[in-house]
Amino acid sequence: MRNAGVKPDSVSYNMILSVFSKMNDLERAEAVFDNLRKENLTPTTACYNILPNLYARRGDHAKCKSVV
Repeated sequence: MRNAGVKPDSVSYNMILSVFSKMNDLERAEAVFDNLRKENLTPTTACYNILPNLYARRGDHAKCKSVV
């Protein structure tokens, strides 16, 4: 997206987070979430649902609670 001169928004990040969540790729999902915050974008409700769900599926309930 950036190569095309388009700045990602929260919806773009939601879509990418969703893909990495479905792939059970925690490291990349966390990196995307971190990038969202670095871009000074406000995480949407969807963002705050996707990441904790991924933590819960992986059995990391402490991290799940820390995001919520």
